[in-house]
Amino acid sequence: MIARLPVGVRRFVAGVTDAHGNEVPTWLPPVEVLVYGAYPRTTSEPLADRDEACLHWSLLVPASFVIGSRDRVVIGEREFEVEGDPLDYTRGPFGWAAGTEVYLKRTEG
Repeated sequence: MIARLPVGVRRFVAGVTDAHGNEVPTWLPPVEVLVYGAYPRTTSEPLADRDEACLHWSLLVPASFVIGSRDRVVIGEREFEVEGDPLDYTRGPFGWAAGTEVYLKRTEG
């Protein structure tokens, strides 16, 4: 399988502080990497009292792909948070190293 889909990965940087010494979440600019594919899994509908929807996607990546739980992924114009640990499909009983699946989440609204 050949990774052909370009996505951006924004690495989380710990320890960055503002002018008052408070730690602020910071991410590096996106670095383009090639993955096998990306597709939507589910979408939660906005609730009656909240104008918010959650988009859940899967990112299919080579086994060598490394991503942290606080990193972000840019697909097209949308930026997603990594949700949990990647699912590792490289230890099957027949020597087939498919790669890994990374769950992504985006909240809109």
